[in-house]
Amino acid sequence: MKKEDILIILAIFMLGAVLNANAYKVDLNEKKIEYYKNLDYNLWKDKQEKQIKKIQIKI
Repeated sequence: MKKEDILIILAIFMLGAVLNANAYKVDLNEKKIEYYKNLDYNLWKDKQEKQIKKIQIKI
């Protein structure tokens, strides 16, 4: 194999790795968006109140 062939193969693998990482990032962003869409205000409020109580207990 020539040096150019090895560089081309390496470039293809690098491109695949970058595209896979970007696809994983997009998938995580979509999951985060779905989480926030499904988050009910009352549920959020209850969690905030519990967090405040925990902080008050620690203080």
